[in-house]
Amino acid sequence: MDHVVHGRTFRMLPAAGAEVLCRVVEPYFERNYEHFCSHRQTPPDKLSPYALAVQNGRVVTIAFPLFTSYGSSANLPYRQLLATSLTACSPSR
Repeated sequence: MDHVVHGRTFRMLPAAGAEVLCRVVEPYFERNYEHFCSHRQTPPDKLSPYALAVQNGRVVTIAFPLFTSYGSSANLPYRQLLATSLTACSPSR
């Protein structure tokens, strides 16, 4: 499911052997005063080589402040990524 991440992220390329938990889909165009697409988000363009979340063993790296974002908006995709990440890091796995 595509979801817009508000706020700053960093561009992260997955290392060899790392499992990508969440990929980045670039917008069709950047919204600004010259390009605007009503009050909805810009349509997606294509899958980028960047990852938003990767797992390597029991370590998960996330390219944005997930806890802060979930704490302020509590939207479902953040909750799902948080649950997946915590499960991946769990020693009982």
